[in-house]
Amino acid sequence: MNNSSPKPRGTIHSGKRCSGTAAGAETPTEKHHPPNASSRSLTWRKITRPLLTDCGRIALIWMARSAMKSSIASLCLLLLAGPVMLDCGSPSAHDLQSVTISPATADAQNFPGGQVQFTATGIYSTQPSPVTPFSATWGSCHQSTPTNAVSVTSSGLAQCVPGAPGTYTVWAYGPDPAKVNCTAINACGGGCGRITGTASLTCP
Repeated sequence: MNNSSPKPRGTIHSGKRCSGTAAGAETPTEKHHPPNASSRSLTWRKITRPLLTDCGRIALIWMARSAMKSSIASLCLLLLAGPVMLDCGSPSAHDLQSVTISPATADAQNFPGGQVQFTATGIYSTQPSPVTPFSATWGSCHQSTPTNAVSVTSSGLAQCVPGAPGTYTVWAYGPDPAKVNCTAINACGGGCGRITGTASLTCP
């Protein structure tokens, strides 16, 4: 009778452990971790930084061109409005509109010593108006030509020269604010750049 214990089936590896993977077992695979927030931020910066730089340049160019167009338009408007303002004057300014002289007619023989005191009045676009006496430039003429037959002081006092009978024009003028750069004048105080009033003086 054999008392020996039955031997186990299979192969026995003495003192050694099996290495490797058993048949049919799944081979472990490498896990792919999703990119973290830091890596996504770096990638986004790499993409957007050139775009933002280009957009910034485009915006600066657009603003510069817009500012240039606005400046050119303002300059054109100023150039167009300038002549109109110079020609018409400012409606809100205290501009001289007309000049009158009193008396409108006078006979020197009816005044003491033949001296006639004329007074100028200035009519303005705004108050105070009228202004009497108006500070004017005085003179005289005869039939639209200069004359020495009548002398007129800076205050409007006129006197006939003896031996020069006739009817003469006494004039007084103030500057025309709409045409301050114009100097075309005539012998009787009128013309461009002046607002003139006239009166008549008869010398005996």
